[in-house]
Amino acid sequence: MKKYNLHLIRTTAEHLVKGVADRMSFAQIIRELDMIQTAFASDRTLVANLSDKSVPEDRRESALFTALDGEVREDVLVSLLHLLRNDALGNIKDLLQQIERLALERGDLTIAELKSATEMGEEEHAKIIAMLTERFKKEVVLKTSIDPKLIGGFTLLVEEKTIDASVAGTLQRLKRQLSE
Repeated sequence: MKKYNLHLIRTTAEHLVKGVADRMSFAQIIRELDMIQTAFASDRTLVANLSDKSVPEDRRESALFTALDGEVREDVLVSLLHLLRNDALGNIKDLLQQIERLALERGDLTIAELKSATEMGEEEHAKIIAMLTERFKKEVVLKTSIDPKLIGGFTLLVEEKTIDASVAGTLQRLKRQLSE
């Protein structure tokens, strides 16, 4: 990333964090940016059109509004428009990392990584987030991924602790016990 873009991303993250701390949570900001990053990753044509300098800025802004139609809060949208106007919209992943870093530094957030053998529903995610929020007494962002090698169940990594509730982990522990 260019030095200019890095500075732009850092200042945008700092502005977003300071500006919305009383109106929305870090977890909400991160969820919205993660959703945008996922949407952009799946629609390369949109990203190309938003990045095309031959397209007038007002048309690119309109395309961004249309693509996000009510999906993000105004503060996040303003930050995205700032990135768009400075040709840095492709740096959402970096913005996300900067916001996570700021939140972690402030001690306001815990990031948990959940790997499951199959897709888990929103209800299961909500229960895990509630349990972790109660345990750590701070906001929790749950990053999820699918790992079929787990066979069933899940693994959870949070604050350098791993909980292995997977079938593969259970089989591995059983194998170790039987070989002792």
